[in-house]
Amino acid sequence: PNRFFTVTDHLMRGQEAAFRSNDIAGWMRGAIPQTGRTEAQLLECMNSQTTRDTLNADVDAAQASGITGTPALFVNGRRVAIPTLEGMVDAISPLLP
Repeated sequence: PNRFFTVTDHLMRGQEAAFRSNDIAGWMRGAIPQTGRTEAQLLECMNSQTTRDTLNADVDAAQASGITGTPALFVNGRRVAIPTLEGMVDAISPLLP
C-alpha cells in the first residue's frame, strides 16, 4: 500500500510509450522495482488462489453495487450519483454538523 502511488505514477507516465512501442511486458516489468518486491514475488502473488479469490470477491461486490466502471464513489454506503469533486461535496455536505 505504501508504494501504490509510486507504481501507479510510473505506469501512467509510461503507458503512451508502451502502447506506441507495443512493449507492454517491458512497461510492466519497469514497474517492478517501484513495488519493493521481486518479479518472482509478484508472480507468486498473482498466481495465488487467495489473490484470485480476493479479486473475484471484489468484482462480485462491485457488480452487486451496480458498478460498471471508474470512478465509482460511495459515501456512507451510498453511491455518489455524479462522481466528481462537486458530486462528493454534494454528498458529504449534508452530513457535516
